Amino acid sequence: DMVAEELANPQKVIKLEDVKKFGFDAKSAKKEELQLETEKIDKIEKLDLSPLKRKIIRELRISSKTMKELAEICEASVNTINSRLNELIKQKKVVVVDHNKPKRYGLEKEFERTLLSD
Repeated sequence: DMVAEELANPQKVIKLEDVKKFGFDAKSAKKEELQLETEKIDKIEKLDLSPLKRKIIRELRISSKTMKELAEICEASVNTINSRLNELIKQKKVVVVDHNKPKRYGLEKEFERTLLSD
């Protein structure tokens, strides 16, 4: 019966006032998250870099990637990506996060922090 099922699955029992309370909070939290995300993207757009380098940075901010993955996402040759990554490494914006083959690239921690700060 219904009561037995509710006792067996307590997480299924949600009170309406909780939905109202958390539903609203979740919405505003999501809004703030989106706002932050938008600000980070704006910061990347304002960087004095080529569109391709900005795209590489946007992708690496999401997660580390191999040169091949970046080439596919950015619709560029592996050679082009290799050149841009080496330039970004020299500029202390990108680092090799995993030296095992194939190497994985990510954002340099200090640079990543500047994207998060105001």
